[in-house]
Amino acid sequence: MDAIDTARRTAGPIGSVPANFMLDGATYEHGASLGFDGIDFYVAGRGGALGDVPGAVVAAAFVFFNPDMIEERWTRSAEVMSRAEAAAAFAACGHRWAEEHLPDGPDYGRLAELEQRVVAATSPGGATLFAAWTG
Repeated sequence: MDAIDTARRTAGPIGSVPANFMLDGATYEHGASLGFDGIDFYVAGRGGALGDVPGAVVAAAFVFFNPDMIEERWTRSAEVMSRAEAAAAFAACGHRWAEEHLPDGPDYGRLAELEQRVVAATSPGGATLFAAWTG
């Protein structure tokens, strides 16, 4: 199997795992327990990796969302906790989701090593959130 074939065969799982934790009800319940309203935890947590930036920067990084909605939630979420704390809490939800939902068996340590090689070889140009989370 070459690199292109590998990419095609792994694209689905690589894309669905983060989406699954971000859309999971438990993630929103945890956000609510921290004091976030609705999808504010998603905005603060995912965007928190960018640091304390203007809402327009977060809206630009989120690309497909209504910019006014993102800016409103970004501004409102600052009252709950710092950007770094929100990002850490959001990432912790991802870790919890993985522990509860990913099957035993695969060598996740080896997978992480291979993913680190892919990340290191990837250009962050035009991928603001990728750059923030991997930088």
